[in-house]
Amino acid sequence: MDRAEFITVEQTKKDLILSFAISPSAERSLVLLRSPPYEILLPEEERGISIAMVPGDDDYDRNLLLSVVWEASRVELRSQMRTCLVDISMVEKKEISAGQKLLRKMAKDGVADVRIV
Repeated sequence: MDRAEFITVEQTKKDLILSFAISPSAERSLVLLRSPPYEILLPEEERGISIAMVPGDDDYDRNLLLSVVWEASRVELRSQMRTCLVDISMVEKKEISAGQKLLRKMAKDGVADVRIV
């Protein structure tokens, strides 16, 4: 299980980005990205929330998020290619709240199953 030091959220006109900065020293990030304005250009099966470890994922195929179970101290993210477990016990509550809010927005049309427990 990876441990997150903090969570960042970013919303622009084109992108929704949720990142878990992974220990030690936040040298890697587990990044969830959705770009709704451009999804119309993609085949339907390629639309949704992409997930990647940066740096680290050398596979250039689009890896889509399938489901998230967000618990008090950990987040389980299941994608087409793997399952990631992230310990969020050290993350500030305001960052957790912002992350949950953005994740709901990213998945509001049902592209991924999101459960916040």
